[in-house]
Amino acid sequence: MGLFIQQMGAVVTALDQRMKKLEKLTEQRVTINNSKQAKALQKRVQARSAVLCEKHGFSYAEDGEAFRRAIWRDLKAQYAIDDIHDLPAAYFALAGTFIDGWSSFQTVRKVRARRGG
Repeated sequence: MGLFIQQMGAVVTALDQRMKKLEKLTEQRVTINNSKQAKALQKRVQARSAVLCEKHGFSYAEDGEAFRRAIWRDLKAQYAIDDIHDLPAAYFALAGTFIDGWSSFQTVRKVRARRGG
């Protein structure tokens, strides 16, 4: 009977390890798939663009799109995704922090050059 209990313990341990590996794989592959999360990131991008336009004296209506495009480009590059819905769900909060702290002197220079200044 003692041998049977040891064997069962080993089986349970092996199954537990497999479950943990599966959980890790699943966690990495689960992406933001609801529009609520995508819209939340979109609002953050718009808000960051507005802040940067105001900070650098640009019109959001005229120049906000340049900032929004640059933020999306850099966000997609940061997380190696082609579409925001491909973002792993585990990175949702980090993506928001990335957006909130995003800045690009290149984009500022491009907008100034386009405006002739």
